[in-house]
Amino acid sequence: MSGAVRKLRAWLAAALCCAAVVAQGHEFWMLPDDFRPPPGAPLRLALAVGVDFQGDPQPFSRALVARFRMLTSGANIDLLARVPADGAIVAHSIRIARPGGYVFALDTHPSAIVLEADKFNAYLRDEGLLSVLAARERTGMSAKPGRERYRRNVKALVRIGDVADAAFTRRTGQRLEIVPVNESLAAGAAPMGFQVLFDGAPLAGALVKIWHHEAAALAREQQVTDAQGRVAFALPHAGTWMASVVHMIPAEGTNDFDWDSYWGNLTFSAAGD
Repeated sequence: MSGAVRKLRAWLAAALCCAAVVAQGHEFWMLPDDFRPPPGAPLRLALAVGVDFQGDPQPFSRALVARFRMLTSGANIDLLARVPADGAIVAHSIRIARPGGYVFALDTHPSAIVLEADKFNAYLRDEGLLSVLAARERTGMSAKPGRERYRRNVKALVRIGDVADAAFTRRTGQRLEIVPVNESLAAGAAPMGFQVLFDGAPLAGALVKIWHHEAAALAREQQVTDAQGRVAFALPHAGTWMASVVHMIPAEGTNDFDWDSYWGNLTFSAAGD
């Protein structure tokens, strides 16, 4: 076995062991190595978990990934068979010959965590989950640990070549998702609109955060969705952006957890002038 192979296997083993520890309470995203590759060029999609849009790599594995698809303006292609049934891969590699917009959508299996009451309540405040906080107070649960089962619903938008179509605004059907209102994503003074959907319906009152690194500085803003589940951000810088949102509901079909949470994430590139 070569040294490179041993190194890769060791990295994958370490990543898998720490995944359950670092994944909870942090953003989780999918990031292409190029948001606008030319037709036929290799494209690599990587997973990461962390805070402030900086994190640690997470391997593609069936233990983590429940669903993985590629959507165009007119097609929905299942990519789960490309994720190893045993073991893991560092990144998903693909070549796409046809120009146009592509949405890569990935959903994880549920994971569980129990947080001390103070930590759980602080987490609810930070993610804008005030209705859950109020429900815990109303039912006398505020001083008890939070028993949570969480899932990730993540997306990445990639444009092959210079062809613009309606792919970026297409709904994926993920339980929680952030959808651009317009196909064109551009930096500048004009606000860019996004809609948050849960079970296909607009989600009002959700806290949406948006992130971007410019040199050593972090740009981070947040807004609460309106009655139509919409927010609008002016993107001051061109380049890579990430939007995230968390939604929590009473746990479904189990007495082992109190809450089911869904973490929606969208990565994309905003074009400059």
